[in-house]
Amino acid sequence: MEFAQVLQSYMMDVDTTPYKDVTLAYQIAEKEGVQFPLQYLKITYDNLLEIIKGDIDLRNMMIDNCPNLFTIRPNILVSVQHIYNIIDGRDNGWTVINRHVTTKAMDVLTEIKNKIDALRWVIPLSNVSAGWSLIIEELPLVFDIPVIKYPLMPVYYKVHSFYNKAVILQVTTYGDTYNDVNEWYDINTSKLLYPEKSIGVWNNKTDRLIEFAQTMSQATQLPYVRVDFVASAAGPLFCGFACTPGDMRNTKYRAFYDAHNSVFMKNWQEAKEKLNIKNAPVSLRNADYDN
Repeated sequence: MEFAQVLQSYMMDVDTTPYKDVTLAYQIAEKEGVQFPLQYLKITYDNLLEIIKGDIDLRNMMIDNCPNLFTIRPNILVSVQHIYNIIDGRDNGWTVINRHVTTKAMDVLTEIKNKIDALRWVIPLSNVSAGWSLIIEELPLVFDIPVIKYPLMPVYYKVHSFYNKAVILQVTTYGDTYNDVNEWYDINTSKLLYPEKSIGVWNNKTDRLIEFAQTMSQATQLPYVRVDFVASAAGPLFCGFACTPGDMRNTKYRAFYDAHNSVFMKNWQEAKEKLNIKNAPVSLRNADYDN
């Protein structure tokens, strides 16, 4: 059986919504002592409507609360394309960069309004919870220069974890064209699993990353979760959970998941067994799993 089918069936019976909320995910990270980006400003959904109507001057609000460099993201992530990095600074205009588009704007307010309008089409208004918000947070830097300006610099580390065991590390890198390049590594052996040849961006210095991922994975009490981090000069910063691998259906990477389906299934079964034993009466627990 395919791991994708098993995971989809499991998710129909389990509420994974809390782990899709960045605000709640950051609360877990704070409790577990895992680093995550600083948050400068949180704008509620009601605030967004006021911004659209012009009742709130968002530009002045950001000048009062935010540095020149920052990231804008919705706390309930619909797509990574809705994460924007603001680069350059308030005095020189704004450079707004997402995964594929770079635009220059005299006022970031226009960009945010466009973003809000787009999100309102993606998220039906009736489904927007009272907890929905737009987060303005720290822009992760590497060597004091925005990561996204470096060609072939690792941006995201995605750790495929099964309960408290990190199994596969996926390194997602963006080049000059902002097209993503993915590599998958066996965490236990550091062996490159896919593709056949690496572009040489992972230096294997990820002990803290793996420790964080296992801590966060165990905190969710889910048999599978992808724990995502973003590279920064301060080390890996936790940036959210994904309850599915995310790109399993992508024809570009289907070969990897087809070739390693047995690995995902084996670790899935082991994680389910750990959780079943952990949640069993004390007299039935295996001491190796009770931690």
